[in-house]
Amino acid sequence: MRGAGPLSSGALSLLTVLCGCAYYNAMWSAEQHAKGARKFEASGREAEARSEWAQAAAKAEGVVTRHPRSRWADDALVLQVEGLARSGACEDAQEPLTRARSTVTNVALRERLDLADAQCALAVRLGDVQGRLARVLASLDVVRLHGALLVEEGLGAVLLLGDRGAGKSSTSAAWVHEGGSVATDDTVLIGAGGGAYGLHRELHVDPDLASRLPELPGLATSREYLPGSHRLAYDWCADFPERLTRGIEEGV
Repeated sequence: MRGAGPLSSGALSLLTVLCGCAYYNAMWSAEQHAKGARKFEASGREAEARSEWAQAAAKAEGVVTRHPRSRWADDALVLQVEGLARSGACEDAQEPLTRARSTVTNVALRERLDLADAQCALAVRLGDVQGRLARVLASLDVVRLHGALLVEEGLGAVLLLGDRGAGKSSTSAAWVHEGGSVATDDTVLIGAGGGAYGLHRELHVDPDLASRLPELPGLATSREYLPGSHRLAYDWCADFPERLTRGIEEGV
């Protein structure tokens, strides 16, 4: 019986590790499905993209349900909403969307909710789309690009296009360091009238940038955007809320 104490303690530690691995694996899997969906979208394979988004939503829902207090719960809930919206299951997206709006406070995550909400509104022609996503989706003639949109007030904007790892996020962080604004480092929407708008999110950057960009106080304390990703999720708007921008009317 005297050995029961240490055994129970060891078993508890093992259970904790296993639970941590479980939600890590589930969140990683959800993000991988979302990544695959975006690749299919970029190549025009909409059916495959919707299938991947549906699987991303299912995996993310598992994280939310089984690990509601984990550090990735908000990310998982938002990804669940995105996956449902972009797979065409907009009715199913409404409940988690409503829940996310009442619990998620991160600016970047809330912007992703806005886009998912607007996409569903367009799909069923319901609600005030213009109000949900400002002027971005006021016209159906919108081009979606994978890129960064760097904005300088009064001067215009610079559009950076490139594959993952090309340096868009690092350049965006350096732009903020020098006093500029970033509408997005990932998704740019070009409207029919020539305006360019960004889906704001955290900048996903290498940890070593913190020492090279000392004027970004929140960078050094940023967390990984996904366990094991070795990329920090830097919410630059928390450091410089006065610079928040959605894009420009024209001139990109």
